This record gives sequence, structure tokens and C-alpha cells, in this order.
Amino acid sequence: MERIKWRYSEKIVNYININNIPVLAVAGATGSGKSTLASYLELQYPKLKIIRNYTTRTKRNTDCETHFGYISECEFCKMLKGDTFFLARYQEPPFYGYRNSDLLNIINAGQIPLFMFRYSGTSIITKTIKNVYIILIECDYENAVMNSRDIVTAPTFESIVKTYSSINESIKSYNGKVIRLKNLYDSSFFSDESLHNFIKEMINDR
Repeated sequence: MERIKWRYSEKIVNYININNIPVLAVAGATGSGKSTLASYLELQYPKLKIIRNYTTRTKRNTDCETHFGYISECEFCKMLKGDTFFLARYQEPPFYGYRNSDLLNIINAGQIPLFMFRYSGTSIITKTIKNVYIILIECDYENAVMNSRDIVTAPTFESIVKTYSSINESIKSYNGKVIRLKNLYDSSFFSDESLHNFIKEMINDR
């Protein structure tokens, strides 16, 4: 966390906050099921749209093509310098960034942008955006390690524990709407009534 830096566009953040635009963040450790849940929600609710994440990491076989854009570190730095990103994580590779144009296209289409974050992303989004709805996916730590797709920094039991400790610390000081969802690594959390009520409340908020 100490080696990670985030930058955000004050102009876009102010626009979102002034207009009280809701944002959805699916938070959890690597291997917790963020992509699985986000993809399901986007399919179930046309009002939700996963925002493309531009990254310098290599493509994984399990990546969804609409979720990621793959660029070099040189390209990323040029985009960062040109204020292309609404939100960007850099300094420690791999880098990640979300473009202003992608975010505004989602909002202008009357949709709600959906982000997927671990601990540092959860921390920055709750500090900058005032109307964030957070779904925290809780899970068995050993299952998270086994289901992680992260081959660059392979997770350990200890790193998963640290991730959840950091996420919970961020959420503790956040006054917005948060739901905790248990992933038992079956399809049960798709049918969780509290999840769907949470999403419907957010859509009505839009």
C-alpha cells in the first residue's frame, strides 16, 4: 500500500459529487469472486456498466475483453500525464487506470459505473466519491488463494488477511451504503435477496 499511488480527476469527482451520481464498487481480495459477481450484475441489470480498466499487466486467459484494455507502461504514463484518467493507480506495477471518457459515456447513457477494487481502490473511492455503494465480498481465505487469477503477485493466506483488514478499516470510516456478501463458491450469492434489494435501491437513487 505504501508503494502504491493513486491520482484522480478533481473536475470529474466534483461533477459526480455535485450531481450526487451513484457509483458501485465491488470490493474484495483477489480470488474472492469480484469479476464473477460484477459480470452477473451487469447482465442482470442493464443500468449497471463495468468500466473498462486500462492496465499494464499481461492479458489472462480468464479476462473478459470488455473489462480490460492492455497498454504499455509508456502509453500509461502518457495518458496519466495527459489527464486521460478519472482514476489511476501507479508507481508500483502493474498500473491501472479508468478513462474520463469511458466514465462520462456510462453516466451520460443513464447507467451506473461499476468498479472492482481491492483495499487501496476501496480506500481511495470512499474518500473521493460521496455516493458510493459498496458490495464487500467476504470469503474463505484458502478458497480465495486457490481461486486467485493473479500470477504476478501470487496471494498467500497472510496477504488475504491483510487485504480484508485494510478494506474493513476503509469501510469503518465510511458513512455510505455497504453490504457484506458471503461467497461460498457456489451460485448461492447470486440469489441473495439483500443483494438485489441493495442494487434496486441504488438504481432508484440514479
